[in-house]
Amino acid sequence: MDDIVGLLIIDTQAPSSRDNENVRLLWSAALFVSCCSISSFPTSVAMMYLVFDTLSEHQKFDLYLKKLKQSADADQEQVSELEKGYQFILKMKKTKGKSKQQIVLQMQMENIFKQINNDYKAWIAEIIEKLSLIELLPHATDSELENEKPISLWRLPQNSGLDEAKKIIDLFTLSIPNCGTMPFFYENIKNFIAPVELNKYDGSTKKIMLTDFLFEFSEPLSLTTMQVHIVRDAMSKNIHRFFNELEPIANEFLEIPFTPDTIPTIVSLYKERTQELKPTLQKAIDENEIMQQLAVANPKTVTYKIWLAISSFENVLSLYKNNEIIEANTEQYIKEEIEKKHGLNKTKIFLFLEPIINTPKTDDSV
Repeated sequence: MDDIVGLLIIDTQAPSSRDNENVRLLWSAALFVSCCSISSFPTSVAMMYLVFDTLSEHQKFDLYLKKLKQSADADQEQVSELEKGYQFILKMKKTKGKSKQQIVLQMQMENIFKQINNDYKAWIAEIIEKLSLIELLPHATDSELENEKPISLWRLPQNSGLDEAKKIIDLFTLSIPNCGTMPFFYENIKNFIAPVELNKYDGSTKKIMLTDFLFEFSEPLSLTTMQVHIVRDAMSKNIHRFFNELEPIANEFLEIPFTPDTIPTIVSLYKERTQELKPTLQKAIDENEIMQQLAVANPKTVTYKIWLAISSFENVLSLYKNNEIIEANTEQYIKEEIEKKHGLNKTKIFLFLEPIINTPKTDDSV
């Protein structure tokens, strides 16, 4: 990317307690950056939803069977019977001169498997609805050819073999030093790297990340597809532009190690380059009619605070290991590659989302 900075959201493909967190990250990115790329369980389900009706009955059943086999409480005997049943259908389709009994049995089995596929589609739709993704899907694609859509959905390799492991190593080795890509995390990263606000750095040698509050907004999960489009268009004049203009700063940071001695230089450079646009970010949200209505309609929900953070390549990589997205041995391989090509202690810009639960005020006089 030469002039567009995209956010990168990465999690594993398995359902987890972080699913709702990943949805919040996706909604935030969809509204406020030019483009984002995300891999997680919610988006893997979204990818199935987008292509399901284009698949053959055989392909649909293969997906269902794969999901069933991966389920921890799957009845393996039932899985085996389903596989045998489907193999019977495939065999009957190729059989000539079938008896009436065979034809009837084939039709009955085909109806059973069509119902299984229909139930699977209903399950996918239910998950999409439950995770509040349905209104974002028109803005998303799982195809590299559809560059005009701002949300790119993909699947992180499963690290199940040498080829998959290499893809994971290559992904992080390329993305972390990439100035056009900013990782986007949830607030739990504060458990792993101590946050220190830009103006409060005291020369500490601890593992830290410098932080700078950018803007806040009400939880947007109730917005429609058209409202998302309108907000994105409005935000392109300020917030999209702000993120895109971080790329030249990130380029300069590539030459600066993240150390106690250089942190004052890093802070000064960041402030100098962002002082013009940063004050316009919250103003753009506060003056947007749709975001105003959202705040009024949902006063008791969650407020999203978006923070910019600055730390070293090594510290950013450690967040993926601490969140169990990559394993320790994979992290080591990636470290070696980044150290060889760039240096692990170079400076990286990224973002994180902090949700603030709004507690309703109580009337003590009652």
